[in-house]
Amino acid sequence: MIFGLVMVLSYVLYNWSIEQAKLRSQEIEQRTDPLVCADVALSVKGSCQTYSVLYLNITNPGKLALEGLSFRFIGVHPDEETYLQSQVLFDQLTTGDTEKLKVLKHGTLSQITVIPIAKKKGKYIYCEEQAVVREVNELKQC
Repeated sequence: MIFGLVMVLSYVLYNWSIEQAKLRSQEIEQRTDPLVCADVALSVKGSCQTYSVLYLNITNPGKLALEGLSFRFIGVHPDEETYLQSQVLFDQLTTGDTEKLKVLKHGTLSQITVIPIAKKKGKYIYCEEQAVVREVNELKQC
């Protein structure tokens, strides 16, 4: 009897874990689309930082409007709590437009990665292959 109960619970747990894996894989597939990202471009010209704000001049030279930007920050000191930071800013940038952005952060950064976000059929597409990276020598103090 107990053996039968263990078998039934194992079967239920196995099916549940398979379904969860399928859902996670669908979420990942929905977050990227090479055909959409082929029409996305991003240009970062001019950047400087204070202790709490990152200033960027962002241009969209691509064929599609950008729905937002995802930022990944790496600080200067690995032992600080704020060494790794991330932020998503949903602000539409149409084709050919330039925008001066102020992005809140904490501490001095050694590297930033800016990932453009497009939209297709109501889903946000993160175009990591179109990301722009700025290193410490390009992140001057304002």
